[in-house]
Amino acid sequence: MPDADRSPVLEAFAEGRLTRDEAFADLYRAYGRTTRAWIATRAPSSEVDDLLQEVWSIFWRRWREWVEPAGVAASDPRPVLSFLFRTCHLTLMAHRRLAAVHAAQSIEEAPEPAVDGQQAVHNVQLGECLVAAQACCDDIELAILSAKLSGVSGRDTARVLGLSEPTVDHRYRAALARIRARLTTPQRVQERSHGH
Repeated sequence: MPDADRSPVLEAFAEGRLTRDEAFADLYRAYGRTTRAWIATRAPSSEVDDLLQEVWSIFWRRWREWVEPAGVAASDPRPVLSFLFRTCHLTLMAHRRLAAVHAAQSIEEAPEPAVDGQQAVHNVQLGECLVAAQACCDDIELAILSAKLSGVSGRDTARVLGLSEPTVDHRYRAALARIRARLTTPQRVQERSHGH
């Protein structure tokens, strides 16, 4: 196998010469500049660090359970790079969509007090939705939500995540239901209606 098709870090990890944490740190050193450059060419410079941190946080959650795809050599960097660049793309698309939503909302508008659970979901701040999602969704559901926010099709999301389309749809609906339930508890509705 040519050197370009090998990652010494992944090879050392597969052979047990590096712990998972050491391998992650080495992968960050190896690919951090590349992912930063990809993001920097597509996002305003003031947002690059935050986006990069999000990408590597997502990769860390995935890396904790990383298993090479069947038929791929443990030292082959392509699955890692593919995951990193897909994550860069999906994170940037989600960020753009959220920025567009924020731009469309008037800063002067204050949400009206919620009357019922459905109204509470409409009044909630986007930041609260993201916090709720992180609190009650697993990594796969967060990836599915990011893809949906980015406008990625269910078929493409299923292919990227290695799931079936019905599974993606089911996990998406289940995640939304948990987020909605978390945001519409009587305590959260009361906090929002009093501006806390």
